[in-house]
Amino acid sequence: VEVDEIMTKQPKTVPPSMMATEMIEVLNSRKITTLIVTEANKPVGIVHLHDLLRAGVA
Repeated sequence: VEVDEIMTKQPKTVPPSMMATEMIEVLNSRKITTLIVTEANKPVGIVHLHDLLRAGVA
């Protein structure tokens, strides 16, 4: 299986300045579990719902 067969073609991206509570809202409203953090249109990180739960945000 090739990556492009299973990956999301246009993942939801957020800026590093976004508050964690806002990220939870985005995840809930889009019914997704992962956000790509980008800066200057380049990926700099990934935030998963479980990361936010572990941090006590939700």
